[in-house]
Amino acid sequence: MMHTRTQRTIRLGAAAALACAGLFALSAQASELTLGSSLGYGCYEKVKFGYTDLDALQLCNRALSEAHLGRKDLAATYVNRGIIRAARGDLEGAIHDYDTALKMKPDMGEALANKGAAYLRANNF
Repeated sequence: MMHTRTQRTIRLGAAAALACAGLFALSAQASELTLGSSLGYGCYEKVKFGYTDLDALQLCNRALSEAHLGRKDLAATYVNRGIIRAARGDLEGAIHDYDTALKMKPDMGEALANKGAAYLRANNF
């Protein structure tokens, strides 16, 4: 019971943070720049220019599995893959990516804002 109440509080907080930031669009918008590898940067570029096709997703997957990214760039790449997943309707996968990024970099606003947007799209708050 307490675990569910805590989850609801976190979800409401994420939704409130999203609203307070003025991000009323229900789709993820912010991409996170990565400089650590060409694969990571390629993933960022795909998101920046609005590509959410399978090729974009696979590029981000490769960046996460093959590139030797530092902590900040790794977290940013998880956010970028989460944006692609959310755009493709995989909200659960997107939220997982945002959570992974937040574990690495708890102050990453893009991860929190996009997580809130995913919860709003799923009506899961």
